[in-house]
Amino acid sequence: MTEFEYSRATKETDITLKFYDKGTFATTARTTIPIFDHMVKTLFFYSPFDLELAAKGDLVHHIMEDVGITVGEALNRVLGERTGITRFGSAIVPMDDSLVMVAIDLVRRPYYVGNFPNDAVDGISTKLFEHFFRSVAFSGLFNLHVNIIYGTDPHHYIEAASKAVGMSLGMALGRSAGAARSTKGSL
Repeated sequence: MTEFEYSRATKETDITLKFYDKGTFATTARTTIPIFDHMVKTLFFYSPFDLELAAKGDLVHHIMEDVGITVGEALNRVLGERTGITRFGSAIVPMDDSLVMVAIDLVRRPYYVGNFPNDAVDGISTKLFEHFFRSVAFSGLFNLHVNIIYGTDPHHYIEAASKAVGMSLGMALGRSAGAARSTKGSL
């Protein structure tokens, strides 16, 4: 894959994105929510993809949720049959006062576990960032665990989570010889 384009339009949002194989580190995100743009760019900076994302919508909640759905659906399509990949990835990322652990399994069984505190950053509920990650996992058909081990500054633990998700995705997409890595023989 050198380039993959995907879009999603509803009555509430209009989203377009392009994935590129990592090379330029030229990720852009324009969602009308500056702190969310920062976190999406951070996630993809540490992932195996560069990204161009444009999103607009009626409510912050709808934009963040629908970007998550769109990113997840696009990842699912890019992953295809999911053969020849490592499948599992994890990362532990510190950022100042925060420490976050993330684990991913790119199996076709969507599940999300997280523990974001009920807080706010730049006027946006941290629970909306958790909703974004949940939407990515369920729409991408993979298993994602985001554990905020500790942290007092919500910007720091959300940014550490974004970095850790991108790094874990990169690890899980590492090349592996042969068929799907599963005792069942398929994902």
